[in-house]
Amino acid sequence: MLGFDREKISRVMLDNKVRLAYGIVPPGILGREWPAEIPAYDPEAAAEIIERVGQPATEPAFFDGGVAVAIKLVLERDLGLKSEAISLEWPEFSSRLTEQSMPAFNLSWIADFPDPANFLTSMFHSQSPDNYIGYANPAMDELLDAAEIEPDIAERERLYEEAQQLAIDDSVLLPLFHDIAYTVVRPYVHGIIVSPVGILSLDRVWIER
Repeated sequence: MLGFDREKISRVMLDNKVRLAYGIVPPGILGREWPAEIPAYDPEAAAEIIERVGQPATEPAFFDGGVAVAIKLVLERDLGLKSEAISLEWPEFSSRLTEQSMPAFNLSWIADFPDPANFLTSMFHSQSPDNYIGYANPAMDELLDAAEIEPDIAERERLYEEAQQLAIDDSVLLPLFHDIAYTVVRPYVHGIIVSPVGILSLDRVWIER
C-alpha cells in the first residue's frame, strides 16, 4: 500500500473517469459513504521495509489487466522490486480465482444486491466461496456473522465499518477506484430512480412535455 500511488490510477491512467476508492464498500450503499483509513502513499517508508525484510525469493506476479502492469512498472521504478504482470483470458482467470492459485490479482467486484455484505462477507468471510485469496481471520468472521443478524441499523453499519477497516489493516487488498455510471434522461421524463447497483426503477416514471 505504501509503495503505490492509488490516486494516479484514477487521475492519470483512467483520466478522472472513475472515483478514487476511500474504502471497500462503494459510496451510496445504504445511502451513505463508507470511508476507511488507508495508508498514504509513502515510497520512502516502503523502501525501508523492503530493505529491512529483503527482496522476495521469487518474483511476485500480478495477474490481469492494465492496472497490474502499472503496479509492476511503478514498483520496479520506485522501489527496485522486480515483479511480473500476467494477463489471462477470462475463463482461465476465473478458474484460477476459484483455485486460489494467483498470489496477487486485479479484480473488479460488482454487487448483486446493494448491501455491505455483498462486498465484505462475500470476499472476506473464511467460509465464503467468493473468498478467492483464502483470507481467514476469526475476528473478521465474528464481525461479519454479528452484522448478518444485527437488527439495529446503526450498529450493523458500525460492524461492517470495523470489518472493512480490518481487511485494509490486514493488507488483504488495496482499494483502487469505483466506476462511475451515467444515466442520460430527457428533460420531459420524470421520476426515474437508479438504485446503488445501477438498476432502473420505472414504476413511478411519468412524461410531461
